[in-house]
Amino acid sequence: MVNLQNRQFHRVPAKIKVFYCLETFEARQAMITDYEMWSAQAPELPEYLRRNFTELGTVHPSLQPLYRLLQWMDFKLDAVVYQMRVMNRGNVFTNYLVSNDISTTGFGFNYYIDYSLESRLLMALHLPDDPVRPLYVVGTLLRNQATPQPASAAERALEINSEQSLGAIRFEELSDIDEERISRFIFNFERKLKQKQEYAQAG
Repeated sequence: MVNLQNRQFHRVPAKIKVFYCLETFEARQAMITDYEMWSAQAPELPEYLRRNFTELGTVHPSLQPLYRLLQWMDFKLDAVVYQMRVMNRGNVFTNYLVSNDISTTGFGFNYYIDYSLESRLLMALHLPDDPVRPLYVVGTLLRNQATPQPASAAERALEINSEQSLGAIRFEELSDIDEERISRFIFNFERKLKQKQEYAQAG
């Protein structure tokens, strides 16, 4: 897991789907099971195999139906595993919200949720650029307000001071891979925003 203390980060506005629940042994087991199902899932057909069949012409045309069959089986396997994950997650991650923003240290949201401050939550986040594969995170409920209030010192340290965010969650446990996915999402978001601004100025 990544150490999230004393690190620099960027926060961008983003509508992230978040399924969550209190941290319990059962919820931990469900999260581990889902992660293992992802890890065991077969990767896409190798690129070299696709190119040999579709572009290079190095495979005899009579084998084209075999390739299409492999593609179909790969798709069906993905669909079955996905449904198993959804069923498993739905039994545990029973709550749902949408974030206002996100960084590699946490996110804000515009809800009041029925948990006390400092509650530890298990969460499955779905980034817009990869909505199927969730990020699994353990976080602490840092802010939970029915109406906007001045930001606390801890919230200011995390730059969670927007009046639009009634709630905020700080990430406590985040894998290296998932941290990289969030960083890549933020980078792409800022790059697209910069391109739009440059286009608007040029126009």
